[in-house]
Amino acid sequence: MKLVHGYTLREILDFRDRYDLGQLIEVAVQVAHALEYAHGHGVVHRDIKPENILIGPYGETLLLDWGLAKVWSESAAGASLKETTANEQSLTAGELAGPDLKKAFDKNNLTGQGQLQGSVCYMSPEQVQRSPDIDARTDLYSVGAVLYEILCGQTPVDGNTMDQIVAAVLANDIPKPSTVSTIAIPALLEDICMRCLAYSPDARIATAQQLIRELNEDWRV
Repeated sequence: MKLVHGYTLREILDFRDRYDLGQLIEVAVQVAHALEYAHGHGVVHRDIKPENILIGPYGETLLLDWGLAKVWSESAAGASLKETTANEQSLTAGELAGPDLKKAFDKNNLTGQGQLQGSVCYMSPEQVQRSPDIDARTDLYSVGAVLYEILCGQTPVDGNTMDQIVAAVLANDIPKPSTVSTIAIPALLEDICMRCLAYSPDARIATAQQLIRELNEDWRV
């Protein structure tokens, strides 16, 4: 891969007040373009978060760290994902709520066999539950979580412990950005964000292409 000098979206969000909202939405659009290409080739990223989004000196955006990516089964479009790690195991509801959860997870980076993988604050409910029929719409949820943070400076879910964060993801009781942000939130962007964060994949924006189209609408009106 080429060497790119730039900043991660996390570094940029740490200095949010220096950037115009339009610049940050353009980053989300470019991430959606990367996902449109990946999903078109049957690949789901599964670990979209500000730390994995790099912005170069000319505004070019790269989606990094495909180490958790999964490939769709060749048997049918939309089928369940091939597991690339043979020894991965599902976690039961009891394990999700159990006292040893902190041993299994790191709040920002979840790695290793037999564990939920990704960054839990940006993970879809079906990814947390390790649903066997997870598809590209899990990435759209994660983009929605990133968009939420762009809009109001915090993740859609949070907690003091990992089990609290997991419970918040599954509860999906996410306040609208306009109710927590210190800046005025364009209604169209709020609507896009909340539809990406819908609990049911069927209720979300359906494709990265649709997300690109909607983010390119005139949300400033």
